[in-house]
Amino acid sequence: MLLTDGAKFLCDNGMGWFIDLVVSWQTKAEVRAEPMQFWTLTTDLEKHTAIAVCTDGGQEDNHAMSLARQRIPYTDCPLKTVKLYVCQEGDNKIILLPSEY
Repeated sequence: MLLTDGAKFLCDNGMGWFIDLVVSWQTKAEVRAEPMQFWTLTTDLEKHTAIAVCTDGGQEDNHAMSLARQRIPYTDCPLKTVKLYVCQEGDNKIILLPSEY
């Protein structure tokens, strides 16, 4: 897995665990097989919990298929939403921010 500058910035500023979560899901065949993954972390700022969801973005039929979902029982993430993409580039997968696509 390669990280762009934006994804590295997240790692350096307390969100490395989210990158770890994304990488850990690559061990699942249905996630790993998807060449373009759309990851969203949605945080409940009052309860300090979150949900991470990966979809295929609805590229085939405009209906996003869920590939992974993980409940985060505690987080100190100060952001309501964090989005990442994982793109296949040759033999590599690249984790990037949507603004870097």
